[in-house]
Amino acid sequence: MSNYECASRTNYFSVTNEEAFESISGKLTSDDGNGVSVWSKTVNGVKKYAFGAYGEIRYDDIPLTDSEEFLSEMQAILPDGEAVVIEEMGHEKLRYLSGVAYIITKHDNDCIDFDTFIRKKVHDMTQNNAYECELDY
Repeated sequence: MSNYECASRTNYFSVTNEEAFESISGKLTSDDGNGVSVWSKTVNGVKKYAFGAYGEIRYDDIPLTDSEEFLSEMQAILPDGEAVVIEEMGHEKLRYLSGVAYIITKHDNDCIDFDTFIRKKVHDMTQNNAYECELDY
């Protein structure tokens, strides 16, 4: 039996309230027990943040992507025209590979699943929507 292992990270993004972001990032944990790293850098005079971890990132011990509180708190401090992209890439030995990106903006959020993207691209390239592309073993 094998375990799911993953790494998660964000892009660099700016916020409208640095204290609120520090409060949010203080509630981030990782399911692997090694914690979440938070980075910052200045780009064209604007401070930007990013965070990541080996493992699934959690917010108040809830998976980040299932936390309505995290979503609403992040949306409240994102400026218009900015996005947080949370990537999670994982695997369970070679049984399957997993890739997903969660995109958060001030007014919206969405998710892109790598397997769904692959299957759609295969259907487009083969011009055969009935083609079964088995990606998991």
